[in-house]
Amino acid sequence: LPGDRTHPVVFMDCVLSPGSLSLIPLYILALLKYVAFRVGQSTRLDDRVFAMSQMKCLPLTYLLQAIYPDLYPVNNLEQYPEVTVGDQNVHIPPRLHLSAERIDSTGIFLLDDSTSIIIYVGHNIHPSICSSYFDVTHFTSIPQDMFDLPKLDNPVSERLHNFVNYLQSDKPYSVPIQIIRDDSHHRMRFIGRLIEDKTEGGPSYYEFLQHIKALIK
Repeated sequence: LPGDRTHPVVFMDCVLSPGSLSLIPLYILALLKYVAFRVGQSTRLDDRVFAMSQMKCLPLTYLLQAIYPDLYPVNNLEQYPEVTVGDQNVHIPPRLHLSAERIDSTGIFLLDDSTSIIIYVGHNIHPSICSSYFDVTHFTSIPQDMFDLPKLDNPVSERLHNFVNYLQSDKPYSVPIQIIRDDSHHRMRFIGRLIEDKTEGGPSYYEFLQHIKALIK
């Protein structure tokens, strides 16, 4: 992961270069799949121009997050380390690779791209989680167009809200939140950000690394 030296980078096995450059292939691939530059899939001109404008205007920290978003598992926050931020106790889950291999139909995942937060809900989540997070009894009862995270009077909901507030506090303004079911017509908003998988807009991360290795032999 960007900022995480444990991320496997095959690139470094074939090129003599400092560790500080180890994430260059990942960010190049992410840029090639970013709305501003992607090809091979339909992209509205307005969206492309807006993305290019963001690249010129966003601070570097937020730009990197826009190019390679942060992905977290959030359905069992109580199992993760807890820190005190202000007057709130926040459980902070580990960041995940942007790959479908990390997505489980029994889980809930949060994707933060610096300008929006997506909460992606798997279709096999337990009814108790639906009730605790979304105040509904079943996955299919979650609205298709849901742009607000209910604040419910239970510790599970409180932990999620504390984590979302923690992410929001690091931004100059609160970004919009969208809840997306994995069977929703909005699902590509989430799936399209799984940079390390093969998409219409480019190869998988592994394929990209193999391509680089072939070019430098």
